[in-house]
Amino acid sequence: MSTPTGPRHSTHTKTTDPGTADPSAADPSAADPTDTTAGEEVDPESGASPVEPTAGRTPTATPAAAPWAALLALVVLALGVVGIRDALVAAGAFGGSSWTKNTANAIDGLTARTWMIPAGIGLAVLGLWWLLAALKPRKRTEISLSGTPGAWMRPGDLARLVQPTVENVEGVVSASTSATRRTVTVKATTTARDSAQVRTAVTDAVGDRLSALRRAPRVKVKARYIGGSQ
Repeated sequence: MSTPTGPRHSTHTKTTDPGTADPSAADPSAADPTDTTAGEEVDPESGASPVEPTAGRTPTATPAAAPWAALLALVVLALGVVGIRDALVAAGAFGGSSWTKNTANAIDGLTARTWMIPAGIGLAVLGLWWLLAALKPRKRTEISLSGTPGAWMRPGDLARLVQPTVENVEGVVSASTSATRRTVTVKATTTARDSAQVRTAVTDAVGDRLSALRRAPRVKVKARYIGGSQ
C-alpha cells in the first residue's frame, strides 16, 4: 500500500549576472550620471547650491550725446505744447491765431536765400556730430582691481590711498597727490638734498602700493627740497 503524497513544490532562485547588475542597487552611494548637482557644495541651512558671484557692469561716464538728447527732448516737448495750444484755439476754447498756421504761411513761398547755404552746412555738421557722439563708446571712469571681479576704485580714492605711502618714505616731509585713470601725480617736499634719490624711492613705494590694480597707472613724482628748489 502506497502512501499518497501531496503536490510537489519547487523553489527557483533567480541568479543575476554580476556583469549586468545595477551598480546603484549594489552600492547606494553610486552617483547618477544625469545628476548635475553631484559634487557641488550645498548650503546646510537652505539646502541650495551656492551661486558664483558675477562681475558687475564696468563704471562708465555719461554718454556724450546725453546733453543734446535732453535738449532735443525739451524741443519736442515745446512742440507738443504748441500743438495742444493750437488745438484748443481751433476748438474755440479761447481766442487767438494758430501759431502752426502762421509758421506754415511764413514758410510757404519762401525762395532760396544766400544764408541758407551756410545754415544747411551747419545743420549737416551738427547732425553728423550728434551721430558720432551717439556711437562713441563711453569712457571708463574707475580703475579695476586684479583678482577681484567687479571691484573698482575711483581716481580720487586712489590718490588718497597713495598719499600716506608717500609720506612714509624716508626724507619726505609732506606730500600732495592727484590721480586719473592713467597717471598718479605726486608732489613731495623733502629734507634730502638728493631729489633724484627721493623721486626714485617715492616711485618704488607708490608702484608697490598700486600692485593690486589690474593695470597700474603711470607715476609722476616732483620732489622739492625744503630749503629751495632742486
